[in-house]
Amino acid sequence: MQLIQKRNHKYLIVIFLIYGTIYSSISFVNHYLFRTYSLDLGLYNKVLYDYATFSTNNYSVLAHRFPHHLADHFSLLIPLISPFYWIFKSYTLLVFQIVSILFGAYGIYKFLVLKYDNTKIAILAVVHFLSIWGIYSALSFDYHDNVVAAMFVPWLFWSFEKYKIKYILIFVLLICFAKENMALWCGFILLGIGFQHRKEKAKRNLALQLSFFVLVYFVLVLKVVMPSIDYDGKVHQLDRYAALGTSLGEIFFNLINHPINSFKLFFDNTATPQEYYGIKTELHLMVLTAGGIVFLIRPIWLLMLFPIYAQKMWTNDFGLWGINNQYSIEFVPIICLALFSYIVELKSKINKIILTVFFIVITLNSTINTIEERESFWYNPENSMFFDKKHYSANFDVKELNTSLELIPTKASVSAQSFVVPHVFERKNVFMFPDKMDEADYIILVYQNTKYPLSEEYYNMVVKKLLVDKKHKLMYCKNYTYIFKKINF
Repeated sequence: MQLIQKRNHKYLIVIFLIYGTIYSSISFVNHYLFRTYSLDLGLYNKVLYDYATFSTNNYSVLAHRFPHHLADHFSLLIPLISPFYWIFKSYTLLVFQIVSILFGAYGIYKFLVLKYDNTKIAILAVVHFLSIWGIYSALSFDYHDNVVAAMFVPWLFWSFEKYKIKYILIFVLLICFAKENMALWCGFILLGIGFQHRKEKAKRNLALQLSFFVLVYFVLVLKVVMPSIDYDGKVHQLDRYAALGTSLGEIFFNLINHPINSFKLFFDNTATPQEYYGIKTELHLMVLTAGGIVFLIRPIWLLMLFPIYAQKMWTNDFGLWGINNQYSIEFVPIICLALFSYIVELKSKINKIILTVFFIVITLNSTINTIEERESFWYNPENSMFFDKKHYSANFDVKELNTSLELIPTKASVSAQSFVVPHVFERKNVFMFPDKMDEADYIILVYQNTKYPLSEEYYNMVVKKLLVDKKHKLMYCKNYTYIFKKINF
């Protein structure tokens, strides 16, 4: 038995090394080549630095919108991670994101072995899990707390299977503390777990009780805590759901009174141009091909994803609808758990093998295809294409840019382009250009990269203005990089 376990763990180590290398080649390479951005790695790196140095968290990157990062997203994970800043510096959150994904995959293995005692299927389930598109989309775009939260979900299932209350509480808290909307999701997952253990009174009751408490926590955080921190005392997270209402109560009553219209929004656009049609369909197809077709057989798993579907499909923001960025990561653990919980219960060994191989192959194929091209807007394939040499190059001298950034004193305030912010966050104030450009001690611009949030025309106009502005001195001009220093009279 021990020999079998050692062999299985060797397989897992090989799998983790392969996928860990792929993930690193996406996330770390993007950051090194300045393809991470102010929103959101720069933002979170600044928060990480403030906690690590015991500084006042002034949320300078988005200070014009929120006074504190907890007013934007109520996340308590970064304070826990912050001590590791002293080891990994600007890569800290990216390291934890990758480690959390591998940790989540190991949770899939542990759960399936514990519940079904099928190590071969469990190992293959890990391969399937690590191949789902949601992971690659998330890694191609900075760091996000919900990625880490999603990776605790397999361990929550494992904890209930073992019925270790201490671990159950730990993973519930970690999921809920990751971000305010993760608590809502956790509540629905617990409802699903309660249903799955409906014949086991202790587990069922614990799941339902915890579901109630985390849903109350969600409402309190969203309605009371976050508004009390914000400038105007409002719930800004609901702004993007104007199609249903402007408050939790109004949204709830619209869902009850107009269920057909609400259902249609899972497929139809919410008052946006015709060109955005197809984005929601792309998500549905990716879910089905990755194994979500099992939801039609066992809809309890679909219930667990209801708040995720709702926050994606009912919003006015088309950027959330599809398969881009971190907005699909929650599908990954639920799809994998649902699919392989179904497969291992099949009586025929041949059917188990056929379905397992089929879904691994089709998942890998759909993931690779959508890395190269997809319907979702604002997608840059170079950020994801770890198998293409273009991914490993930049259109400017990266080393020279890093050298130029060393010219800026650490105590100086900086207004920098979005992709520079994640590299200059170690200071009291850092702003995303053009925000606070008149107040910042230094302005950093790199012409060869994205001009976001400015248009090309407006960006060029601002640069020309700075070049003749008597309040700023051009102290560096090389490698498509301008560094302006504010002159104090």
